[in-house]
Amino acid sequence: MRETIPLIRTVRRYQGRAHPWGIGFRVVVVQVHRNDRILRDDADVGAILPSDIIEFAPLIVGPDGTEDASWVWSDARISDLGEAEGLYEGPLYDKVQITFPNPRLN
Repeated sequence: MRETIPLIRTVRRYQGRAHPWGIGFRVVVVQVHRNDRILRDDADVGAILPSDIIEFAPLIVGPDGTEDASWVWSDARISDLGEAEGLYEGPLYDKVQITFPNPRLN
């Protein structure tokens, strides 16, 4: 039996043309869009299809050298992403919560 190579949470380098800002950046694969489904687990993804859209988050290097996944995601084809360099173990954010102080009512 052939071993399945993980996709979700793999760290890869973006090498596509759709997002010039990301060329060469280390990114983490977050999820796969297939038809009208969003797949966040490798067991659900199975084999990558030519029509699959891969969502990725750029990895941001902090002042201490640690990498965190951005809350901003972008899309790509699998051919836009290089080979897996490892797995990202940190948190993945799919929304941002912004808290504003209560406005003065008077």
